[in-house]
Amino acid sequence: MQTKPLSWDQIRTNAAAFVHEWAGESYERGESQSFWTDLFAVYGVRRRAVARFEARARKADGGAGFIDVFWPGMLIAEQKSLGKDLQDAEDQALKYLAGVPEAEQPRYVITCDFETFRLRDLEAAPGDADAVVEFPLEQLPVEAERFGFIAGYQKRTFGSAEQAAASVKAAQLMADLYVELEGSGYDEHEASVFLVRTLFALFADDSGLWERDLFLEFIQTRTAEDGSDLGAQLTALFQVLNRPVNKRMAGTDELMLRFPYVNGSVFGEPVSIPYFTASMRQKLIAACHFNWGGISPAIFGSLFQAVKSKEARRELGEHYTTEENILKLIGPLFLDELRAEFVENIHSRPGLRKLHERLGQMRFLDPACGCGNFLIVAYRELRALELQILVRLQELSGKQVQTSLVMDEDERVRVRMSHFSGIELEEWPATIARTAMFLVNHQANQDMSVKIGVSPEQLPLTESAHILVGNALRLDWNEVVPASEHVYVMGNPPFIGQYTKTAEQTADMKAVWGADYEGYLDYVTGWHAQAMHYFADQPVGRFAFVTTNSIAQGQPVPALFGPLRREGWTILFAHRTFAWTSEAPGSAAVHCVIVGFSKGIPLRGARLFSYERSQGQPLEEPVSAISPYLLEGPWVLVTKRSTPLADLPAVLYGSKPADGGHLIVEDAEHEKVAADPVAAKYLRRYVGARELIRGLPRWCLWLEDLGHV
Repeated sequence: MQTKPLSWDQIRTNAAAFVHEWAGESYERGESQSFWTDLFAVYGVRRRAVARFEARARKADGGAGFIDVFWPGMLIAEQKSLGKDLQDAEDQALKYLAGVPEAEQPRYVITCDFETFRLRDLEAAPGDADAVVEFPLEQLPVEAERFGFIAGYQKRTFGSAEQAAASVKAAQLMADLYVELEGSGYDEHEASVFLVRTLFALFADDSGLWERDLFLEFIQTRTAEDGSDLGAQLTALFQVLNRPVNKRMAGTDELMLRFPYVNGSVFGEPVSIPYFTASMRQKLIAACHFNWGGISPAIFGSLFQAVKSKEARRELGEHYTTEENILKLIGPLFLDELRAEFVENIHSRPGLRKLHERLGQMRFLDPACGCGNFLIVAYRELRALELQILVRLQELSGKQVQTSLVMDEDERVRVRMSHFSGIELEEWPATIARTAMFLVNHQANQDMSVKIGVSPEQLPLTESAHILVGNALRLDWNEVVPASEHVYVMGNPPFIGQYTKTAEQTADMKAVWGADYEGYLDYVTGWHAQAMHYFADQPVGRFAFVTTNSIAQGQPVPALFGPLRREGWTILFAHRTFAWTSEAPGSAAVHCVIVGFSKGIPLRGARLFSYERSQGQPLEEPVSAISPYLLEGPWVLVTKRSTPLADLPAVLYGSKPADGGHLIVEDAEHEKVAADPVAAKYLRRYVGARELIRGLPRWCLWLEDLGHV
């Protein structure tokens, strides 16, 4: 049973045999379908399982026609006889797209005349040199990666607008499914479990975890069109996925037996059978036609978290953390240093091996992990760096890249999911985080297979990220991952100001800060206090958080940075105020800072990032030291005083409109109040910021020396 894409070595071997078989063929009608069936087989895919020949379609001009090869959601192909114009063939294929439903729109257009292939990527960025490529049949073994999407290998540009858009679309599809489940009265928790399992199956269909579109084939051929048995059939399938192949019951549907064993971490919990309708079945099929292999697990996880909220669903795509912003934290915390070490040792096998060992020692904790986007991006970037190391070691050893390394496979991959831990208050985002880590791990293994020809076995799932559900301000973080010099703490804790904290959150703050508690501190600073406690017995420590910019302004500064200084912490890097926002239109923005701390590490300076515009790009300046006010300078704290330093008048509290608005007189009420002989004596102009800037009229009742009325 094939449970992952063929290796590139095997694909190239198959491609060479394909070239030998088809060299010299020229007649479209006679051999076209055999040609394409064999091409799919080069990549280990059964053509009948995914694509149709002579699919009926309506052209843009209203006429009818037949698509030579159509794989819904993936590709459309036109085959011509030798010497025919492939541009004309491509134009013909593009005309068919007008009659293809949106859910089945393909990404790729392939044309061929038996001698030359032409490939167009309809989702390529403007100006992309790979948007359209042509190559001769005999070059297929060399150009095999061009058609890697057939096997499930995805062309990914991390952080790209295209990947972000795909992730938003994917989340919208899942939101549609959730709305249907919710409307049927299905239990909220069970609906969440069911969605996560469906997500895994959809991703597996498009990424080579099992046969291409096997899940789609199951739905289309094993369930009734009215959806009446879909819930029961999916429940049975999920049970099969949770059972080892050699322990499956006799009489199990042969199509179900083609699915590999996944393991109980995804499919273990028993849930009741959901009820489906014809509409729900169609929505699930539409989701199957989407290419799930092209999503960003980091972005999708954030969006997936929102599908259960009606308000969040309306704004889906507007409130996710961009990978660019995540990299602003993990870059200066650890990633930039590791990349520099790679460049420094680019010609040294011992140096690269030492760096590889270091990657395997590192551990990561996000104590406010939400749906895991910081852990996901950190894992992805470290796996990418590890792959660069392995490729370079092959080159230095004189071995041809894309041949197996001599070392054992377990030794080859040192960056493991189990090295990444998180704490999350709610079960739903924690479940998403665990699942998204499985997805990004598979993507990393696919990239590894492309570059060096081998990768770890994907299934069954034997390892996962450690995500604990609980209150991070009440837990001992050492119970999640023991503190050491190899641990990096990072994340984006919740911002909750002085006047908006709940009683429970205030109690959290008092518990974690102890004698250092100061009411002006934002809730986010509780994570700073916990980080100090976590590393208290360690000579070396590093942590960085995204926080509200109020921590570096006014009264909270000495309350936060004083204890940090006392415990030996200094500022390693900082991003001054910028807008933390999504790249989607109409996105929400929060003004924040990022501050990274270290102790026990000799510093030869610090890194300070500033912004000319809050939504602009950071400008880095090396500085000797960073003050708690995020300026270059020494660690100086300005504490509050009740008397002035110099011979100046004392500062008075002044007037504060704390009457709930009852003494304020708006313009519409002025005439009535002014006509009252008692109230008129106390009527005064009241000018606030809005009135001053816009020239607006407003009054108040100034009740100084009121006496008896």
